[in-house]
Amino acid sequence: MKKQHNNLFEILNITGRKTFWSQGFFGQDVKVAIIDTGINTQHQEFKNVKIKCKNVINDNVEPGMHGTATAGCLVYVAPNVEILNLEINDEKNEAYNDNIAKAIRKAVDEDCDIINLSYSHKSNYGGIEEACQYAYDNDVLIVCSMSNEGKKLRKYPACFDTVLSVGAIDWNEKRCDFSNYGQWIDVVQVGKNIPVPHYKYNDEYLVLDGTSFSTPLVAGIAALIKCKYKTLGKYLSMQEFMNLLTVAFSKDLGELGFDKYYGFGLCSLQPLVDTKEFTIGSNMMKQNREVIKMEAVAKIESGRTLVPLRYVNNNACVLWIPEEKKVKIMY
Repeated sequence: MKKQHNNLFEILNITGRKTFWSQGFFGQDVKVAIIDTGINTQHQEFKNVKIKCKNVINDNVEPGMHGTATAGCLVYVAPNVEILNLEINDEKNEAYNDNIAKAIRKAVDEDCDIINLSYSHKSNYGGIEEACQYAYDNDVLIVCSMSNEGKKLRKYPACFDTVLSVGAIDWNEKRCDFSNYGQWIDVVQVGKNIPVPHYKYNDEYLVLDGTSFSTPLVAGIAALIKCKYKTLGKYLSMQEFMNLLTVAFSKDLGELGFDKYYGFGLCSLQPLVDTKEFTIGSNMMKQNREVIKMEAVAKIESGRTLVPLRYVNNNACVLWIPEEKKVKIMY
């Protein structure tokens, strides 16, 4: 896919990132470790991002699909973060807990603020629990995926209290069938039909599903929060950080309060922004999924989209979808 997917625009809404961007917080002075495969640092999505790549097993540094995709999701939300990419896959492309544990400790020792870990295993081995505790004790937040078997499964390190565990929902805020669940889940984010940078072609994108990609969206949200606290010179303890992400910046989904499918809910930098959708030639408008009848049809004149003035405000982001003759406006 050559062009950017329309869902890149939707990420602006569902993560609420514009709330912090409008205040000047883009993730600057925040360092995030991507513990994963390698990253295609030459992709256009990373042209202004500082990325350092290392391999915790050997000296090979090679771009991979998974690492490139997770890094892309991170910078969609927090474009000014610094990334430390720690490759953990061996020669058989396997990622074992002992290498993950080694990478976690390295990320802490290299002064990372946040660790994105889009991996989890069925067994607790290799020092992974101790490594997560080491990160927690040093005020480094680990954001970890729940994995994709679609079952109630205890996965490691997602089940540890020392990490923030992330499940996946679709664009209608419903749990994805593949997303694992259980009492270990903390929050959810969108993980369905996610456009991600291509790991081989520098101007192309893939569309993928998985908790691997909802997780870095939450890591990006965490990076914006950390950026704000750093900029204001305020200390943020790990417990305070987790409380912000699970309470202050979560929208309850599913059963009232915490539940095993959505955790504390949709992690988003509230308030969620207002979205309006117009179809050229129609007087029906969608506002945050509610259908409203306008007094006039939406139309194009002299290359400009015209709709009744009372439906438009300043400081809007506009997306034109020519193949559908639709215009989306987001505030």
